Amino acid sequence: MRTDIQLHMFTNATASAPGIELIQTTYQSFIETFGHDIAVTVWCDPNPNTDQAPSYMANLRELFPLVHETRSLSDGFVRAIESSTAPYLFMLEHDWRFLPTIQHGLTDIMAAMEAQDLLHLRFNKRANIAKKSDRALQAVDYPRMPYCTTGFLSNNPHIIHRERYIKRALQWITVREKTFGIEKDLSQGHLTGAIYGSAGHPATIEHLDGKSYQIHTLP
Repeated sequence: MRTDIQLHMFTNATASAPGIELIQTTYQSFIETFGHDIAVTVWCDPNPNTDQAPSYMANLRELFPLVHETRSLSDGFVRAIESSTAPYLFMLEHDWRFLPTIQHGLTDIMAAMEAQDLLHLRFNKRANIAKKSDRALQAVDYPRMPYCTTGFLSNNPHIIHRERYIKRALQWITVREKTFGIEKDLSQGHLTGAIYGSAGHPATIEHLDGKSYQIHTLP
């Protein structure tokens, strides 16, 4: 098991609970893209389907070695950072699929983040173009791994450098009872994040849309 990075997955008991097919799909996609030799911890908010939350967490524990109950996404996020020991953390919510447009392994990605002093590197659900929250996107032609900078630190699947994050970013996160807040807290002009890939690089992740998925998988 590698010690340079840990995977943290964030989930909640939604309409499909206690079924775990959605997070299983996301985790399998992660393994196929980045490998299986990475310690994983799951952080579970029992809301909004609190009646099914105990069964959902029991099912999660059948698949994952470490599952912790949280009060919200932001609560789990902060606890994950504070309790981890690895230099890098992969932060992954439960409803994503990785695409074959990711052309670097974790070792190369972390080496680039180290060399470029990157705090936060995310994978993009659209092509890397200046648009919407990434309207100030700037390309950086780093030969070992081109990337783009942005002032929007989205909570879409991303990797953080734990020590730099604690020093520069953690102070801006407010722990709330609801899921709202992390990316908005971080994107107030205080910080610069990165996006994997050069300008125009195609999408590297696909949103599985947990709410729609959960509706479709109801019996």
